[in-house]
Amino acid sequence: MNRFSNILYVLSSDLCDIKELGRAITLAQENHASLTVLDIVESLPPSARMMITAATPDDLKKTTINGRLERVQTILGIVGQEGVDPEVKVLFGNRAREIMSEVDENRYDLVLKSSEKAGLFRNIDKHLMRKCSIPLWLMESGGEMISDLQVPAFPGPAERDNSSSGKLKIIPGSESSVG
Repeated sequence: MNRFSNILYVLSSDLCDIKELGRAITLAQENHASLTVLDIVESLPPSARMMITAATPDDLKKTTINGRLERVQTILGIVGQEGVDPEVKVLFGNRAREIMSEVDENRYDLVLKSSEKAGLFRNIDKHLMRKCSIPLWLMESGGEMISDLQVPAFPGPAERDNSSSGKLKIIPGSESSVG
């Protein structure tokens, strides 16, 4: 049974999540799902801000976005993507807002994202845990552990945390359905 048909993977701000992207590609392969890789540029880099007198802000945005697209394509080339042809999107703006609007505008089944800080979650992760209307799967940086699967409703055979946040712990070897 294919649980997911349309997966959104959000790259971390430093573009260093090769293992996590590999996990997203594997999940898309296993579920015969489409995969969208989303990168978000929050602001112009400091070196580009100094060039504002030489170019228009729109030109700088386009240049920055094109540079990020090339970096994402390079990362995808390193990871490899047999059987999956990910769509790559680079957006410009607030990370949380852009992720939420992308989820609202498209019919994704799952959002995959690496937590951008070891240990505790960053504000963006907490915000997405509260506001995301579809399952959110946060991975620890390094891609080796999957922390929590956030779901809007209790899906089935999983163990509920004692907190009221709706977190579910994945039990190895168990079956869970989301939907």
